[in-house]
Amino acid sequence: MSDPVIVEKREDGICILRMNRPEHANASTPELCLALAQAVENCNRDESVHVIIITGTGRFFSAGGDIKAMDTRTDMFAGSPNDIRNKYREIIHKVQLSIYRSDIPVIAAVNGASAGAGNDLVAVCDIAIAAEQAKFQETFVSIGLISGDGGSWLLPRVIGRSNAFLMAYTADWFTAEEVQKMGLVHKVVPNESLMDETLALAARINRHPNGAIRATRRLIIEGGESSFEAALDQCASIQGGLHFTDGHRDRLEKLLKKLNMK
Repeated sequence: MSDPVIVEKREDGICILRMNRPEHANASTPELCLALAQAVENCNRDESVHVIIITGTGRFFSAGGDIKAMDTRTDMFAGSPNDIRNKYREIIHKVQLSIYRSDIPVIAAVNGASAGAGNDLVAVCDIAIAAEQAKFQETFVSIGLISGDGGSWLLPRVIGRSNAFLMAYTADWFTAEEVQKMGLVHKVVPNESLMDETLALAARINRHPNGAIRATRRLIIEGGESSFEAALDQCASIQGGLHFTDGHRDRLEKLLKKLNMK
């Protein structure tokens, strides 16, 4: 049996996580969800990893929940309503929370169709780059469900309230170009260029001191949930420490020399 997630740790500080159920459109299973969450957490514990890229194998990014398992009431959809609620919390939510709580940047390289929980996986990532062939759907109401993985919280923050309503109410498919205009993806690129473009973006992030990037990510994530006063206080606390890091001192020295000020 193939690994549900392929982990490619590169020497340049970038780690690529590939969802690996191509014959099933990378639809979620307990094994895939838990493996992806664990891989993100492992990257965060590894000081040599500075950027995570999440993508899919085959023609799909992720079809979201496994509709066959829904139909047969197996895997994550077995048991009573209370059983299913607990499986959402213990399995599906682990993926979203592992990314939301990540200390290092997470980029989605959307290689193909992204539906339901797959669409919300894109939304929880920091930045997304999409192949031209990618398409996006917030599927849930079309099968009589809601977004059980936090999409109703994520999408208004990423694409705005009106666009979130549009995607959620209609369950229509949207092209990569359409969701780029909404703000769900940063850039749309030729299919064959997707990984090169995503790696180039990751390298642009990775050229900066890791401590500053980690702190910046946390401030942006938490800033949306706190008051401006609390955000300023947190900025001051973090900045005080960063002024004493080697990353800051080294970069400052280089800048001063470049400007002929030292």
